[in-house]
Amino acid sequence: MSTAYDDTFTGTDGDSPDSSKWTIDAGSPTIQSNQLECSSAGGRVISLFVPAGDFQVDVDFNIPSETATNSWAGTLQAWIDANHWYIIRAGYSASAKMFQRGYNVGSGGTYSNATRTNSTGQLRLIRSGTNTYAYYKDGAGSWQGPTASAAIGVGPAYISLDAVRWDSNPSVNVRFDNFTFVNAFVPKQQNWRWYANDAAEPTTALANENTQAIINGITTTRLRFSIAETWGGTGSGAVTLEYSTDDTNWSAFGASSSWNYANGAATEGNTVTSFKTTDGTTYGLYHENATRSESWAASAIRELDFAIVKTSYFVTGTYYFRVKIAGNEVALNTGETHPTLIANPPSAGLNLAKANLYAATDKPQGLDIAKANLYAATDKPQGLNIAKANLYTVIQIDFVVSAATDYIHISESAAAEVVDVWDVIVADHITISEGVDFSVGAVPTGGLWYCHA
Repeated sequence: MSTAYDDTFTGTDGDSPDSSKWTIDAGSPTIQSNQLECSSAGGRVISLFVPAGDFQVDVDFNIPSETATNSWAGTLQAWIDANHWYIIRAGYSASAKMFQRGYNVGSGGTYSNATRTNSTGQLRLIRSGTNTYAYYKDGAGSWQGPTASAAIGVGPAYISLDAVRWDSNPSVNVRFDNFTFVNAFVPKQQNWRWYANDAAEPTTALANENTQAIINGITTTRLRFSIAETWGGTGSGAVTLEYSTDDTNWSAFGASSSWNYANGAATEGNTVTSFKTTDGTTYGLYHENATRSESWAASAIRELDFAIVKTSYFVTGTYYFRVKIAGNEVALNTGETHPTLIANPPSAGLNLAKANLYAATDKPQGLDIAKANLYAATDKPQGLNIAKANLYTVIQIDFVVSAATDYIHISESAAAEVVDVWDVIVADHITISEGVDFSVGAVPTGGLWYCHA
């Protein structure tokens, strides 16, 4: 199955390779006779497709003018990092035409040569699971291999074409053609739908499929979405989420972020038992963290379930969500969109309780408060309306933060009923004792404060 990154290198002589498929990493590789020509003096291109799972990549080679001088080669390479790579080459070394296999699994390069007769042929690399294999074809002959495998790893693999030289450093041009990914693992993000966290298999949809939902306050929400394997490969990896306020700049989930994974109504790692999207073909897993791995069969559309939660009442606005597999962004399939929702403050307000404010270490989800109303801030974007409070007869809060050890004082007052508190999140926990002043930890100078729920 072909991919958007396959290349026949068709073009005008002297053209650079297609910038939508390649990055020039060294030298000045150009199109010559509808082939990519790299000089052994230094010419290298890197494919913009970075397979995260299994793959097969093939390329033709042609050496127009060989020289029997040590040493040079045209190379197809896959690498994860500087210490984990695999190469298959056609060239000349040790005074003989050769195919050369080389790999590094973290302890230095290991190489072996085989005899080459023709100046044309093909090179192939295959990764299956943790192992990578090399094959070669001498002229129009049959594929030879696989040579011994090397476990270079399962991370994102960069694929490059180059010409290199060593020993006497002769100048030789090597040409490549018909670069093709075969059965590469290419996941794409597809349909999605929001659900309430009302059961192990959620039943209450918050919006239609691929439609923005609205949530109020801090509440665990379920996101069901499908990931399609689109190019006939297999792959796996830990699945994680990221969020954005503009669908462009992305942040990871976490306890100190605006969004985090949550403890929902299902059991972490269980398989979902029904499809909530219209395109799912394979049941995926239920996730409550960033470590759970999923596996895709070729062409499978796997439906996943995530429990997520806002980390604060003050996390408001429109949010977008995207998926990563093994640390790699999963692109949207054609015509698809990222899941999105609007997060509002509590619609019915919070119950405040007289003499019942707990430290955040005791109440990790926020403050347990009654006998007062903390109203939604929908009409007060700069703060919260605290009206008619009955908290030790206190209705005004004075903030004194001129030094790191200052106290925040609660005093009795007959002043106005509204206190606006916004702008800075209190990083330390607050404990209020019976009707007396209370303190916070290190308080930076200046600014207004609210208690981060």
